[in-house]
Amino acid sequence: MDKTEQQLRVELAACYRIFDYMGWTELIYNHITVKLPGDQEHFLINPYGLHYSEVKASNLVKVDIQGNIVEDTDYAVNPAGIIIHTAIHGVRHDVNCITHTHTNAGMAVACSQEGLRNDNFYSALLHNRVAYHDFEGITVMDDEKSRLIANLGDKSMLILRNHGLLTCGRSIPEAFHNMWVLQRSCEVQVASDASGKALIPVGDEIIAKAEQLMSMQSVGGPAGELEFKALVRIIDKIDPTYKDWRFTNQLKDKYREDKTHLTILCTLVLLAACENASVPQQAITSENGFTDVSSVKLQVGLPAPDFTLQSLNGDWVKLSQLRGNKVLMIFYRGHWCPFCIGHLQDIQSMLPELEKRGYQVLAISPEDAGGMQKVADRMDRPYQFLSDANLEVTDLYGIRRDEELPHPAMILLDDQGVVQWFYIGEDYKQQPSSAQLQQVLDRLNP
Repeated sequence: MDKTEQQLRVELAACYRIFDYMGWTELIYNHITVKLPGDQEHFLINPYGLHYSEVKASNLVKVDIQGNIVEDTDYAVNPAGIIIHTAIHGVRHDVNCITHTHTNAGMAVACSQEGLRNDNFYSALLHNRVAYHDFEGITVMDDEKSRLIANLGDKSMLILRNHGLLTCGRSIPEAFHNMWVLQRSCEVQVASDASGKALIPVGDEIIAKAEQLMSMQSVGGPAGELEFKALVRIIDKIDPTYKDWRFTNQLKDKYREDKTHLTILCTLVLLAACENASVPQQAITSENGFTDVSSVKLQVGLPAPDFTLQSLNGDWVKLSQLRGNKVLMIFYRGHWCPFCIGHLQDIQSMLPELEKRGYQVLAISPEDAGGMQKVADRMDRPYQFLSDANLEVTDLYGIRRDEELPHPAMILLDDQGVVQWFYIGEDYKQQPSSAQLQQVLDRLNP
């Protein structure tokens, strides 16, 4: 493999997010691993206790071929994952990535006596490419390794009977692609069986042709690269935080012997852990609002541009129809942004005060209902969440960032929809605190 550990961390973290996007998750269970380059037999695995949506390049755990964690981490690893992955990585030197799932369709086929039939578009391609391993209970006994390896043989797809699916690959994209084809094969088979209709058999000649085509593909470079990249682009739009590798244990080790550097590192970690930093006081006292964004289309004393957005509960909210109530608009990036979540959690302490003063609070982001719900679940007090999925309002207000996200913004309107005050900043890590918002309210509405 010609990729660095850093590159593999980011790619593997992306793979976990893709599996979550595809719906292939099982709470905190299951596992995907990638072998690391170098003389030592090390691989990366997900931290046990985190959902796939929480996996980042920085929190992946490095283990050796015996399953020992080889660097400092706050996490443990799944014992079943260690058994499966150390077994395969230990003997299959052509395998760099291993994936394992418990999807409904995969488990249904794994529970059927006949296993996977070669009678649909995808499964026909897998003739003689899928191995089977009998169920032995939860995979935590070391002596199961030899039987698992023997049953897998030289194949890259394994149906664990009564259990789930496993795939291997020369690369992360190839292992993903193998899982996708195997999963689709199972989905179509389960759907076909559920129809109760007679099925059209696939002739031996066609199956042989399909098998030959798949064999030709396996001889070339690893498959799945284009498919994987397409899904990475989707994940980048949804939540790019998986790329965070800055504080890996490898980096910590680099600075451990240098006290000066260690001090710097600790400072950075503390800053990263800080949910939100207060803005300069002049931004709070400014009577004309504050922004360091040149494109902003707001002015204190003028009506805010009108818009209509859909709320989390499916209702359509038109700004002008809120006249008679004061409004606080908070623009945030998404559920994946810890600084946004920290800011919303800070401001929620002000919601009773805002309500007392006659304000309605609108929390606006590019997220769909699923993303907004994830934020709502982390709040003690409810916000009115609105989806600006196409960034139309973000553009209307002139606050779009280069990365297709809104600048952090807070906008206060009076009961006639006129802008009273606003803060719009370049730095998403720095937003007005609840104490600073209280100062603004006291100044505007003494």
